[in-house]
Order: sequence, then structure tokens, then C-alpha cells
Amino acid sequence: MEIRCQIIHALTIALSPESAPYLLEQVVSDPDPKILSLNADLAAYEETVVKFLRDKEIAFIRTGLGLLIDSFLVTNAGNVRAMNSRGCERMQLNILVLQQNLKNIEADREDLESRARDQYGGEAWDGGSFVAVE
Repeated sequence: MEIRCQIIHALTIALSPESAPYLLEQVVSDPDPKILSLNADLAAYEETVVKFLRDKEIAFIRTGLGLLIDSFLVTNAGNVRAMNSRGCERMQLNILVLQQNLKNIEADREDLESRARDQYGGEAWDGGSFVAVE
């Protein structure tokens, strides 16, 4: 339960216009710091779980993490007030970083690849409706 709460908290901050604006004037080649922190937390949590729990319990904890991230990013896309193409690129990078980390944690995480990446796919948008914001 704790890791799911951490995921929701980190993604809430990552989608917040106050802490992570997505109207960017230049290309950003690094993911959001909160996404990097979430990845580190996921990796540390995975190490702890594998060390102390049995396989069945580990599978229970791992199952659905990708779906949770994907669903949260898609459902809460409206929290991002505006996003230009560079902001979309950064969000795509955030999703890619999470996706790569989940490959090590959760075997069945196809959901993150499809819905969230499609949601933030390359076009500028304003609160859920795509616009030309440059």
C-alpha cells in the first residue's frame, strides 16, 4: 500500500503546474526531479521487498504498479494547465524513465507504454484540449 501512495504523491507533484511546468522554452533532456526520486524509491522498495517477502507476496505487491501509474497520468492529465511541444517531450521522457524502471520491477506493464504515452504525445495542449502553444 505504501508504494502505491508514494506513486500517487510523486505523480501529483509531477503534474502540478507549480512544481513542474510544462510550458518550456527550451528542450529539456532530463526527467523531472520528482520522477527520478520516484524511480529511486521504487528501486529501493523493490530491493527491500525481494529481501524480506516470499514470491507470492512479491507478486502481489508488484502487480498493477504500471497500471496505477498509467491510469493516474491519463486520468489526471487535466491537472496540467498547459503544455507545449517541449513540455510534451519532457512528459514523454518522464514516462519512458518510469517505464524502463518498471521493466525491472513488474513483468506485465504494457499499460504504461500505451495509454500514458499516447495521452502526452507530442502536441501542445491547454488543460486537456490540444492547442498550438509555442
